[in-house]
Amino acid sequence: MCPNVNLIRAVRRALRAAADPTKAPAMQAYMKSQMPYLGVQAAPLRHEVRPLLAAHRLGSFGQWRDTVLELWRKARYREERYAAIELAGFRAYRTFQTLDALPVYEEMIVSGAWWDLVDSIASHQIGGLLRRHPVEMAALLRKWAAGEDLWKRRTAILGAARIQARYGLATPLRLDPPFARPAGIFPAERHRLGVAGVRQDRRRGSGPLREPA
Repeated sequence: MCPNVNLIRAVRRALRAAADPTKAPAMQAYMKSQMPYLGVQAAPLRHEVRPLLAAHRLGSFGQWRDTVLELWRKARYREERYAAIELAGFRAYRTFQTLDALPVYEEMIVSGAWWDLVDSIASHQIGGLLRRHPVEMAALLRKWAAGEDLWKRRTAILGAARIQARYGLATPLRLDPPFARPAGIFPAERHRLGVAGVRQDRRRGSGPLREPA
């Protein structure tokens, strides 16, 4: 691996400097997170992290991949995983958003395994890949939607919903109406998420994900 350790250290220092220990316990309790929080909310986190991402440019796809995964895997605080998601989607690395990035996002989805981490990746990174690589991604997301991992199922639904909301129905993978909104896929109690949590169109008798006619 060839992660940019200077960027990772800078991100960690900035998050610790912005930490509010009085907020951390409530944030951890709200997310039911075993990983502790520093107490940095979303807007301050982006304010601290994005200038560092711009200042520490990564020179290759391999370095971007390895830096994202290093920050994600070795996170001691949940905000470090939020920062890894910021890095994954940073505008300077749009050219890295190809099918080669899928193993990165799959690992983050499976190991993240909670909606605050999964939903952003599903809506933005996976949704973006579906837009750019519709045939390949539609085939993959149909498998995910029918698979055993509920977070991959959730990702398939949210990724498709994101593209439909922004671009209409011109994708090889679509949701039957009434289209499931992210808020309608959120029954977070006891991990009851995924396909079972999405409203279906009973009149058409089909599931939430299907191939178009």
